[in-house]
Amino acid sequence: MNKKLLAVAIGAAFAAPMLAQAEITVGGTVHMDAGYIDTGVGGAEQTKMWNISSNASNFVINANEDLGGGMKAVVKILEYVRFDNLDGTTAKTNRLTDGDAYAGISAGFGTILLGSMESPNKMLGRSVDLFGNAIGDSRNLDMNNVRLSNMVNYTSPKMAGVSVEVAHSTGQAATGVSALNSAKVNDIAVKYSGGPVSVGLGRQVWADQGAGGTDDDETYTTLVGSFGPFGPAKVNVAYQKRENIGNVATTESAVMGLGASVKVGGSGLVKLQFYKLTADSVGSSLESKVVAVGYDHSLSKATTAYVAIAKADNDVGANKGMAGGGHGDNVANLDGGSQNGLSLGLIVKF
Repeated sequence: MNKKLLAVAIGAAFAAPMLAQAEITVGGTVHMDAGYIDTGVGGAEQTKMWNISSNASNFVINANEDLGGGMKAVVKILEYVRFDNLDGTTAKTNRLTDGDAYAGISAGFGTILLGSMESPNKMLGRSVDLFGNAIGDSRNLDMNNVRLSNMVNYTSPKMAGVSVEVAHSTGQAATGVSALNSAKVNDIAVKYSGGPVSVGLGRQVWADQGAGGTDDDETYTTLVGSFGPFGPAKVNVAYQKRENIGNVATTESAVMGLGASVKVGGSGLVKLQFYKLTADSVGSSLESKVVAVGYDHSLSKATTAYVAIAKADNDVGANKGMAGGGHGDNVANLDGGSQNGLSLGLIVKF
């Protein structure tokens, strides 16, 4: 045997016991769409446009190691990937954007994680949104969109259909919220699933950042439900109230949502969804609404094509849209106006 090859073989033999024993999987999702959007902003050439968007496309690395006795170590790293822009220097065009990143222990007592991850209240809202990461996404109307950093998270095992998730951030800057850059955050969600009924109730509290010692914690209270399937049909409902927005005691908002889906044949799904935001402050109350209808068609277990139509309407003084939210590109909307869109999309999971 060639001496160099022999040296390599011997080195590999000695190194083998040192290699990581964790089971590693790599996967992700590519979600692209071509959307025709009437923004209601600017001149005639600016109000209507075709837009290509990469909608929370990502790759994920998961690692699990069996520690014995029903216990295992878990690690996750998720990065969002933009497929619609060349690499650039601004946040809008960077190729990669950080997502979940954590490590922890899972055992019979539940799962404990440390790192940066989606908040329990956000995931309650995500669980009933039929147009997540597409036009019509409920987050266009300020549904909780918080990923927490510097976080410890505990999820209990399910008992009689009930599980509890508790999270605490020791102080951090988070995405999707007002500028509470050093706030401590507490979050809890209780979920039940049994037969055709799934419900969840959550509460998220941002520590008071105001002066003067007043107790103006910013809070989210979330209630969701999913009922079905009853035959081919299923119904989702959502309610979320946000109080002391930006730690200002006189401001609050509420989002109410209703969605329904019907399976068609063996591979089709017809969807309809309506969400309304009511924002209140001293002496004023404004409303914004988003309605969406769509059809999903499964081309395989991993690939889905879809068409979706959405519309947003605003009171004067409000300017929410139907694009943006979890959608790839946040297209500006006219104060007090409407925004309409058509989306042709493809989702590939790998």
